[in-house]
Amino acid sequence: MTKLKKRVTEDNVANIIGSGKHYKPSFLENDHPGRDIGEESKPTESKGREEKEEEDSSSCIGVPRETTPQEVLSLMGVEALSHPLRAFFDEELPPEGATHTRPLQITIECMGTKVPMVLIDNGFASNVCPFRTTLTIGLDVETIIPSPLTIKAYNNTSRKVMGNFKAPCKVGPIETIVEFHVMDITPNYNLLLGRAWLHPIGAIPYSLHQMMKIPWKGGIAVVLGHGEMLPLVREELSSK
Repeated sequence: MTKLKKRVTEDNVANIIGSGKHYKPSFLENDHPGRDIGEESKPTESKGREEKEEEDSSSCIGVPRETTPQEVLSLMGVEALSHPLRAFFDEELPPEGATHTRPLQITIECMGTKVPMVLIDNGFASNVCPFRTTLTIGLDVETIIPSPLTIKAYNNTSRKVMGNFKAPCKVGPIETIVEFHVMDITPNYNLLLGRAWLHPIGAIPYSLHQMMKIPWKGGIAVVLGHGEMLPLVREELSSK
């Protein structure tokens, strides 16, 4: 046996892959660099990757655009929620749709007095009561606790707080004790309820829809702009 034949025989035995096919022997790469080894001997890694991607894509679930959030949760295996789903839908927009620019103002009861034009502002941390409103609700000025606090307005100006007071307030069926900062200002609202009131009760306001949703007794209390209340939406209905 010639030296070349011996090399071919030994390398062929050593270079057989699991499928029985040969790959290019090392001595051919040295003797004939760049030589084509044929389609059958090319690696099959890319083919395997494509097959895996097809398997992954076949396991995806297509969800139609009109699927409701509740139906999506059902597809995910979430059959029950610990809290009602507080979402806003196009059907809940006011009659003029999304063309209005009104802020969300509601009517509440404060110290037994009906107070309209109460601004709901989740961009403001504190609850504000203009001094003129303290007279309207019959607050004894002597009960206002002096405060050194200053509040910065949207135009970057600072206003001194005259003092603080706490008062019972009722929004729909929900009664809370609210702490207000009294300020000597003349805004276009009678009271301002900010995050200090919204967050503890879990209220979610939406000026676009002119409504606010508040969890209440296993359901959702819906307060519309200017204080109108919708019937309580129960959790078992909201999850359908």
